[in-house]
Amino acid sequence: MTEIIIRPYQSRDREAVRRVCLATSDYGPKNTEVLYTLYCDYYIEQEPENVFVADAGGEAAGYVLCAEDEKKYLQNYKKHYFKRLKKASKLMFLSKLLENAYNRRFAKAYPAHLHIDIEPPYQRQGVGHRLMDALISELGRKGIKGVRLTVAADNKKGVNFYLKYGFEKLASPGGRAYVMGYKIKANTVDKN
Repeated sequence: MTEIIIRPYQSRDREAVRRVCLATSDYGPKNTEVLYTLYCDYYIEQEPENVFVADAGGEAAGYVLCAEDEKKYLQNYKKHYFKRLKKASKLMFLSKLLENAYNRRFAKAYPAHLHIDIEPPYQRQGVGHRLMDALISELGRKGIKGVRLTVAADNKKGVNFYLKYGFEKLASPGGRAYVMGYKIKANTVDKN
């Protein structure tokens, strides 16, 4: 198997990151605009310094994307992405509004949030852990004190991965998902 290198996102990674986003989602090809607007484009366009890729032979095979500050994220998302999302799906637009309102309650303790995806051939090989280490190290260097994510409750592998990494369950909205948080120590360095 190809050696995986964890490195910062580069603009040339855009289409590969979008491809991984699509390949690892449940949305399917009919809803790519919704998928990219919700889980990809904001991060690579507005906060590329908070994106790390798992490079397999020069191409992204996985990534971790992050918005480091909830307030900044909400302002920029509203300004640049809400119209696009509403045009693509009014239902997902309304869902995003509700999600944003719900997540504000965690923003003080966990101002950052993330998404992580890895293509199936590269899963369960430590790639996710290495991606998380790179992001947590960067956030710690910046003095960010916490990061959160939302994972489907029936995603047992994902939930177990986050718990093993050190995330804790913060809430379970509707019982279908977990909001999970990780406290970051200032000046965190890679665990490797």
